[in-house]
Amino acid sequence: MLFYDKNFVLVGMSGSVLKLLGYPSFHSFKSLHNDISELFLDENGNHLHKDIHFVKFMLSKQKNSIKTFISSVDNKTLEIELTLDTCYCNNEELYVVHVNTLKSIVQNRKSLSLENIQNARENSLLISNVFEQAYSNEMQSINKTSDEELGSEWLNYNAKKLSMSKDGFAEELKQLANEAIQKDEILFEALILGDKNQIKTILAKIRSKAYFLDIKPLIKILYRLENSENSEISVNFREYKDIITKINKLVERKTA
Repeated sequence: MLFYDKNFVLVGMSGSVLKLLGYPSFHSFKSLHNDISELFLDENGNHLHKDIHFVKFMLSKQKNSIKTFISSVDNKTLEIELTLDTCYCNNEELYVVHVNTLKSIVQNRKSLSLENIQNARENSLLISNVFEQAYSNEMQSINKTSDEELGSEWLNYNAKKLSMSKDGFAEELKQLANEAIQKDEILFEALILGDKNQIKTILAKIRSKAYFLDIKPLIKILYRLENSENSEISVNFREYKDIITKINKLVERKTA
């Protein structure tokens, strides 16, 4: 079952649905997706993009159930039926969606998973010359601003606040910077293509580390980056790369 509030925000998911989709917990699902509808597919295996939420659509069309295809974590395509119930709690309408599996379809459709993209890059040029040039231009446009906000005093203060040694904190920063640098070209491509699932997948580990290390400037830009409009991508990506560059330089100075 899926549980939605009156504003059609997904607030819960049953264990059976999590198992069906291949997620260990509701938190793990929400760290990658805002809603299950992001996994909906058409008959050709392409992701569906709807202007109206499917629960709102069912209510407006007075449909008790709809059928759709959906993608699981292991890239299987499932045909499911969604049945809607309306519940009332403290004079508020809540929605429960029952998920019934009709059949599992093993398809050879191309996966957009990070692993597959990386493998493809080893054998061929995944990003076209247009993307390569755009990425190169963005790298050249990064502002060389002051390092004061993410300087040695900040490192010492945060290490002490988190009860970590300076060397241990620096090592965590190094791992974060390396993770970000390794994925930055793929991230930039996903931003340009508007591939929200891919963006969330790439940023999930970086975000988790940023929260753990309490890197507030990075936490803020990660949120803006993930929710960027087309006109904001360049500015937000430059700011993101600028922060990662500062962290990397800070670690290099610390370990030099």
